[in-house]
Amino acid sequence: MAEEKIYKLNGKDTPETSLSKTRFNAPEYKPSQKAQEVIKNTWTRWTEMRTNRDLNCRWFGKRRDGTYRTLTEYINICEKRWNSDGIPRTDLEEWQASVFPPETRDKIIAIISAVARQRPKNNFKGREESDFLRQQILKDLYDWSEDIDDGDEMALYTMLDAIIHGTAIRYEGYEDCRKVIKELEPGNEEYDLYNLKFKEKTILKKRVYTKEVRLQDFYFGNMMTRRMDDQPDGVWRQIMRINDFKTEFGGWDDAKYVLPGGDLTDETYFASFVSEEIRERESSLVEVIRYYSKETDEFIILANGVWVNPIGNKISPLPFAHKELPFFTVIFEPFSSVFPYGKALPDKMLHMQDAISALYNMLLDQSYLSIHKPLFTGDEDVLDDVNLVPGQVNYIGADIANVHEMQISPPAPAHFNMIQLLKSSIEQSSVDSVQQGSATEAKTATAVRQAAGAAARQFLLFLEFVGHGYKRKARLRVKNILQFLTSPTEIEKVLGDDGEEMFNEAFQAFKLNNVSLSTGKQGSRIIELVPDRDTLVQKYNERSQERNELESQNIEKIYIMPDYIRNFEFDVEPIPGSSINETEEVQKALELEWQQAATALYPDKFNRDAGWEDFVRAFKKDPTKMTLQPGQPGIPPIGQKGQPGTPMSQQITQRATGGAGLGQPSLNKLTAQ
Repeated sequence: MAEEKIYKLNGKDTPETSLSKTRFNAPEYKPSQKAQEVIKNTWTRWTEMRTNRDLNCRWFGKRRDGTYRTLTEYINICEKRWNSDGIPRTDLEEWQASVFPPETRDKIIAIISAVARQRPKNNFKGREESDFLRQQILKDLYDWSEDIDDGDEMALYTMLDAIIHGTAIRYEGYEDCRKVIKELEPGNEEYDLYNLKFKEKTILKKRVYTKEVRLQDFYFGNMMTRRMDDQPDGVWRQIMRINDFKTEFGGWDDAKYVLPGGDLTDETYFASFVSEEIRERESSLVEVIRYYSKETDEFIILANGVWVNPIGNKISPLPFAHKELPFFTVIFEPFSSVFPYGKALPDKMLHMQDAISALYNMLLDQSYLSIHKPLFTGDEDVLDDVNLVPGQVNYIGADIANVHEMQISPPAPAHFNMIQLLKSSIEQSSVDSVQQGSATEAKTATAVRQAAGAAARQFLLFLEFVGHGYKRKARLRVKNILQFLTSPTEIEKVLGDDGEEMFNEAFQAFKLNNVSLSTGKQGSRIIELVPDRDTLVQKYNERSQERNELESQNIEKIYIMPDYIRNFEFDVEPIPGSSINETEEVQKALELEWQQAATALYPDKFNRDAGWEDFVRAFKKDPTKMTLQPGQPGIPPIGQKGQPGTPMSQQITQRATGGAGLGQPSLNKLTAQ
């Protein structure tokens, strides 16, 4: 099914297909005096940021000549280690080894596997005691937006970027565009490819989202300010193809003046405000500079020297109601309390990794020589040159009667002990072999949980930095939801009585699945925005009429007016313990252990029906299907038919585990990986 995007930017609809057809066909750009000043000042400010960022910095380590690296060099060397691409050996013979053991990559994979599901979660707390419902609604809207935006996947790559590069930067934005799709009509059952029936349909898409920002593409306004909250301004620079630029930015009127780098000439006014690498003869690239200023409340876009987004002849304010820089960061480890960048794991392991690589290669060379020893023939007294090549014959004089192997010992245990010593040092900085997955024996729930807790504690500092970054993200995201998603949505164009085009508008509805309802059950919650109080009363009356049907389907509906939450003042608070995410196996075993203890210690207080539902859910089953109905035969109740004198806890355990009792073997089987 084909589709065409129409972006609504600055109030103007711009089809993607029409934009691509305007390539290289730009009218002459004649900026006003005001525009020239804006372009010059923005370019000057960005070049200042670029110069400061690209200085040699002691925190990024030293080159081989003893001078300090730049950020770009730091990123490149970390990526090489991540991809098991180390420094190649020089002046090697063809037979000599040149391998790079993937210690760094394996440790990164192990760490990201340990913390992938440990992202701290947040609650939204109001300033008043009566704000409980608002708090819950904000939490639901945030969770809904994360689900729509594949938040778990983005979090995974955010943490991975932070580990590899030391710092991950993400943009928290909003998109408003319409998609024109060609929807297949009935009558295509036989799928006649040459005679498809379809109709065009316009779909409005409004969403808040997170987007990756390459570390080398972002420039901090102050290189000695650690927190993004305190940055005065910043620049997000991107290099894109002209067609991609037209698609994303073509909604602004002045985007039509933008030329690709290859079309710029020295006579063009704005050519001097384009980086040299863009101005290649065959270049179809556009350098986009997004400048955000928190101090002056300014948002400026330069594209190959053109000021793309003026409002009249004025500078656009920041388009977000929160008036913050729309970015958040996550670091792996800090360099300093005043430096915005973090230290990467490949850099932390750099020297140990290189030492292991050198030893590996030397031992491989020694093994080759010891297995396929060089040969000597002739008179050793006239030896001039020896070629230490496996199997190489070294001729010495004219006497060939004496032929023997060169005695080369294989690698000794001490050599391997040295490698193990280096690996142990690396494990101190990353994960050990057990946490990496080497241990395979079965464990109890408590033991499994303790092992997981030990791994989490080892990366507690990193998880703290993840939590700080995602706390800012949550604040930006919810502010954007309240700003952009609580307004009416244009559904379709209709003709009014006077023949003029009007818009049929409706508010959005948000559906969350698999959430805890007010009844205590799991189900779906629907939050719908309504325009006024009369509609609100009508919706709640309708809900009362269908209450029984909704409860039978485990559906909960909430209706609110936008003003109820739009100006809601809230704080973001981490949920205690949310960074420890138990595996399914541990959850099952913990539920079993808890019920054993509860029924043994407090049999008179234990609610068997509620306990049964919790137990069934722990094993991902539906309680409504697993629970016996009145009159339906099943296992006799506890204390009847052959079970006298058996402790209640043991009876429950026997039934739950197939007769395994309270012994450890059942838990070992349950938690075996």
